[in-house]
Amino acid sequence: MGTQIDYFDVWRQRMAFTALADSPDFLNTAEGAALIEQIRHRSANMIVWEAREMDFVLEPDDVVNGAILLLTEQDGRISRYIASADGEPWGYFYTCLKGWARQQWGHRGSSLEALEDVVPTGGKPEDGLTPLEEVVRLTFETLSPHTPERLHPELLELLRWLAANPPQRLSYETGDKVAAHRFAPAFSIMQVTAVMNIAWGGRPRQADTSLFGQYLLDDFFRPSESPTHARALTYFKKQMRAGDGGSRMLTDWPAR
Repeated sequence: MGTQIDYFDVWRQRMAFTALADSPDFLNTAEGAALIEQIRHRSANMIVWEAREMDFVLEPDDVVNGAILLLTEQDGRISRYIASADGEPWGYFYTCLKGWARQQWGHRGSSLEALEDVVPTGGKPEDGLTPLEEVVRLTFETLSPHTPERLHPELLELLRWLAANPPQRLSYETGDKVAAHRFAPAFSIMQVTAVMNIAWGGRPRQADTSLFGQYLLDDFFRPSESPTHARALTYFKKQMRAGDGGSRMLTDWPAR
């Protein structure tokens, strides 16, 4: 007979992630042990299955250990964001855990899966795609001169998050933007949107304006040599400047 797990309700999820954000010693308590069991039975098996779909071997214990590292690094930063998530915190936790898992099963797999929607047609073969971390680095080097210096550390982390957590659809919605903003709270709403638009590409010509997509195909790509990307970069610079004094409150995001 299988183990019966009493899944945490939303309130209990918030309390657990908040306590973990305050101290990793929370995991040594009975409630901390219960949280680990939640991760094992509620999320780990799904991550293991997704990894196998990518021909990568992950065991449930690997996922649990990875989740603990994810939740406790940087003084519990991710745990704190999860605890304050709109709706059910577990949904945001699972999104973060999937991002971690994609990094484990390799740059090639995560590049193809995460960024396939922003790659222009007619690109080079799959085997020639730029590794995802290199795509992030090149994008950061392009955007950092046009971003306030104090935001550079979070810009890099935001780009990594965006690369590992692609939009659920081409016309990504407010939910994607709010999730990204939780990962970079020092940015204003306008600034987060600007980073997303130039990384993933802005509508209606998403593939033609995405830095991720171009660097994925060509690590020697120069935005200045592409009229559409040059215009997108100019617009990014204006939006970053205009949004510097804007709202940073998650509650100020529009409903749609």
